[in-house]
Amino acid sequence: METGKGKKSQPGGIPYRQEDIQKLLTSPEGRQLLLLLQSDKSALGKAAAAIKGGDYSKAQQFLQPLMKSKEGSALLEKLGGTGA
Repeated sequence: METGKGKKSQPGGIPYRQEDIQKLLTSPEGRQLLLLLQSDKSALGKAAAAIKGGDYSKAQQFLQPLMKSKEGSALLEKLGGTGA
């Protein structure tokens, strides 16, 4: 789904640009965040299944403990997100 200005939207309405995602994932902080997420494969797998089913709220619940951790919050802050 197109949202204008080169941005696309996931079914849940989350806008993204492929270039932005690639830049994020190749940054040092992005790589650290991926490692953190991979450290809890159970939560990551459950979140991925929830997203696949279109339940973004449930996915957020599964990832929230990781994102609220000291390391997760610091990485999100560096990446311009919030720990919430």
